[in-house]
Amino acid sequence: MLLLSLFFSAFISASIFPFASEVVFIAALDEGLNPVIVLAVGTLGNTLGALLTWWLARLAREGKLGFKAKPSSAKASAFYNRFGKWTLLFSWVPLIGDAFPGLAGWFKLPFWQTILLVAVAKCGRYLVLMAAYFAW
Repeated sequence: MLLLSLFFSAFISASIFPFASEVVFIAALDEGLNPVIVLAVGTLGNTLGALLTWWLARLAREGKLGFKAKPSSAKASAFYNRFGKWTLLFSWVPLIGDAFPGLAGWFKLPFWQTILLVAVAKCGRYLVLMAAYFAW
């Protein structure tokens, strides 16, 4: 049950809704669950939540969400043109990181590039959290 809670907390925290999955992640480790499984579940949930943001932004750009999306701002375009897909490696950063998959979806970054870069970032974040937990 704790792994299911971890998956959903990680998913929600990486989507457009604010939430912190770190508490559930640490609780799962504290319960003695297999760290590899905890890492995999957290990474999967967090990655899929980011992909939801990517997909919604892509649909919004194409006008498939029932409203007409505004064109991208000059600042967003300049930022994405400068840093592009590599911003996804910072999708783990609290508060601002959730916007990067949205930008990738808006600017139509391919799905496989998105999932690979986001998964690396999310896994890295949980690895650092896990290392800190075991070092403590």
